[in-house]
Amino acid sequence: MLNALMILLFVPIFDLIIYPLVSLCRINIRPLRKMATGMIFAALAFGAATLVEVNVVKTVVEPAPAGKCLLQVYNLAGRDISVKVPDNDVFPDPIKDLQDLPNYETLLLEASSKVLGIAVTLSGKESVCEQTFEEQKAYSLIIYNTNSGIKCK
Repeated sequence: MLNALMILLFVPIFDLIIYPLVSLCRINIRPLRKMATGMIFAALAFGAATLVEVNVVKTVVEPAPAGKCLLQVYNLAGRDISVKVPDNDVFPDPIKDLQDLPNYETLLLEASSKVLGIAVTLSGKESVCEQTFEEQKAYSLIIYNTNSGIKCK
């Protein structure tokens, strides 16, 4: 759809604006040169599309196997936090403020859906965030600090 629209848009622009301006510079543009220029632009467009596709594929997360889900934690609490997930030892080290963990961690659910009370410790105060997790899905848990304490989304 967009490709056809761009053809309908660029053909008149080149015929009525670009090629006459180039002719003013006393450069003779014949139809064969026009076709070659179009092919060069098409090749550049395919090269750009390839680069975009390669970078998009790098960010795709593999789905979790049955009975498990994926979890990533973002710490927006202002200080380092410790995160403990019941029956899982996925975050043994404290998570630094504004740290973006590089990978999703795999949580064992042992069911198709499970409510987990995630214990978050900030400056010695522990809060429990209840979250429902479903198997074979990826979750991002955002932890932030409010006046009433730590909250999770």
